[in-house]
Amino acid sequence: MLPADPASRAGSTPEASGDSSSGTLGGMKYLHYLKESDQYMQSLFVCMDNAWSAEKMYDWGNLGVDNPSWKEGPYISAGANCSQIDRAQPYCLGISQATSALFCYQFGPNPQVSKNGGVSIGQDMARIKANVLIPTVAICMQFALLEAIDIELFTQWTDEQGIDRSIKPAKRYDRIPARSRMEALNALSSNKISNECINAYESVSNFRNKLTHEPQFFCKDAECAIDVHIVCQGISHNIYRAFFGDFQDVQFDYRKPIWSERIGRFNAPIDFL
Repeated sequence: MLPADPASRAGSTPEASGDSSSGTLGGMKYLHYLKESDQYMQSLFVCMDNAWSAEKMYDWGNLGVDNPSWKEGPYISAGANCSQIDRAQPYCLGISQATSALFCYQFGPNPQVSKNGGVSIGQDMARIKANVLIPTVAICMQFALLEAIDIELFTQWTDEQGIDRSIKPAKRYDRIPARSRMEALNALSSNKISNECINAYESVSNFRNKLTHEPQFFCKDAECAIDVHIVCQGISHNIYRAFFGDFQDVQFDYRKPIWSERIGRFNAPIDFL
């Protein structure tokens, strides 16, 4: 997707290494990033399904075996040869000691006790649902991992090339915005980052900033979080290629056309939601 710029090779900028083996130091760091990115995403989405399933179980609006909530996952069910869950009754959530400690802090040492001996912890509808909160957290985490591998590979590559990071364009690479980092990278490396990839990086960065800084702004679409996950890995692949040449690993090679297609959509910065 991002061929090296032939004209730039005639200049004096340092050449990116042609060694694309995942056994190199840069390749091993990048392979670790891809596996960690996958692991975090899988773990968060399984956590989401577990929490979402539990929310369905104790929601009085989901009573009845024919309720639409049980027509599509996630949901908790019994095994095929076991007594099935009674969908006609609601269930209760027994909270952990950690959650109990949190509520004790938030509601004070002497909360008002109801007639049945319980303590109200507020309306469940006032809390952010698992299928909204977890995709939001997932996007922020994926962007953090992307930035970390971007800066880590840049540091290694500039060390190998003998580039002084105290002067521009390498200066303060880890402190400047995503677009500025990619422009600095293009000024240093002969393997260029495309405008589409720069737009994609800026788009993800803007989205993450909204999620972290704007009150009550959430990702309410889990599919959107998956799209961000794929785009982040596509950006990282282009960054690796700019530094060290094409990354080759049989476990991930099938994703390259997917990354290329997703990055190619960014003719301009876009809003994910």
